Amino acid sequence: MQRRAPTGGPAIEKYCLCVERVSNRRERDGPKEGALRRSVAPRRRVTLRQQVAFSTDGGPTTVLELSPVEVLEMKRALQSCLIVAGSLLAATAARAHISVSGPAFAGATHEATFGVGHGCDGADTYRVKVQIPAGVTSVRPLDSTFGKAVLEKDTEGNATAVVWTKPVADVLPADTNFYKLTVRFKVPDAPFKTLYFPTIQTCRTADGTETIAEWVDTSGEHGSHDADAGTPAVNPAPSLAVLPPRSPGWNKYTVNEHVHDLSVFKDALIVWAGKAAYSPNPNTQSLIMTEPDTEVLTAIHPGTEIWVKY
Repeated sequence: MQRRAPTGGPAIEKYCLCVERVSNRRERDGPKEGALRRSVAPRRRVTLRQQVAFSTDGGPTTVLELSPVEVLEMKRALQSCLIVAGSLLAATAARAHISVSGPAFAGATHEATFGVGHGCDGADTYRVKVQIPAGVTSVRPLDSTFGKAVLEKDTEGNATAVVWTKPVADVLPADTNFYKLTVRFKVPDAPFKTLYFPTIQTCRTADGTETIAEWVDTSGEHGSHDADAGTPAVNPAPSLAVLPPRSPGWNKYTVNEHVHDLSVFKDALIVWAGKAAYSPNPNTQSLIMTEPDTEVLTAIHPGTEIWVKY
């Protein structure tokens, strides 16, 4: 018996997630017997008459023939996506910080762009110092329209920080611009590790007064708030997730780090750890929650063997 869970992502034009019981055989490259197997299968054309027209990313309009039940499920999925997107936008506006592009892949070269979303209390950003975590090598910063980059090293020649400084004459009279600062480096071979880049932001007013914002919290608890003020207690350091190499289909990994933020699997179809499973797709996740003999995967601990399907 198959159950189909409609997806709300761009792949809805051609694919849907299917869920089927595997009871009589073991997949050579998949989870154990009796577990759910998620696979991506072509969407079958249905014979009922209701048509739905839509486009993704401003592209050509696509027309699907769907049953009334499928139309209702699609609407519910889209409504859920809009609610989640609105929550994320609100959270981002409330806790804007210095970001870093990712994820990165273990042992590979990564070009990270740090985004400076705002200045300090209305003052323009004047200098940004990004500390380089241990294990990151072959660091080569790029000059920016913001200002030139200077690479700092310790006595052994290891890169410790990159500093971008804006010419004083270019400092703006107000906090109006978004800045991008880029550095290229080799990622350590440490899958599922989170790299933190503590950052010091210096802002400057028109009269030369400087203020400093320290984005240095590496606890990972970026959602914690001060009970009295209702604002984040500590500014989070930019963080970069390190993922293992992957291939389409099933991938087997042994995790050697604590993984409490499963958003590192945001582009996976499903993740299995023993009898526990997780999917970033809300419809598949709801099926996991109701499937007999299946637990919801909420965290991964060191030494755990997992299967991930991309």
